[in-house]
Amino acid sequence: MTIKDALSPERIVFLECDTRAGAINILTPIIRSTPGMPSTAELEAAFLQREEMMSTGIGMGIGVPHVRLHGIEQLTMALGVHKTGICDYPSIDQEPVRIVAMIAAGPAQHGDYIKMLANVVSVLKSESSRNAILESDSPQAVYEILCPV
Repeated sequence: MTIKDALSPERIVFLECDTRAGAINILTPIIRSTPGMPSTAELEAAFLQREEMMSTGIGMGIGVPHVRLHGIEQLTMALGVHKTGICDYPSIDQEPVRIVAMIAAGPAQHGDYIKMLANVVSVLKSESSRNAILESDSPQAVYEILCPV
């Protein structure tokens, strides 16, 4: 499974919130718009609970909130770009999170879920890719960085 399989330009937004919870609140309805998803409230609660267990701030300005829930039929991703960074998003390197890649999958999609997490981290660990995303001014431009032809 590639990023292109789970993400579309319509699922990419520029965030203007100040908090990790705010980012999750904005991205959850985008994930929810995929057919076969649990309710927005159930999804948001699952993402927040996952963050309470352990922050998904992996460093380099990247957060990857992810859940596996019953009822999800299709692995889906939403991406938020915050130009200045979310300071209350705990991260390994204590840097503000600027790119939030949210992933939701069902229990039966474990292999695809792991592959997607690896693919996202692989692309975003490139400083040039992160900088290009942060300098982008449209969801389409961000999508083309993440999913080159």
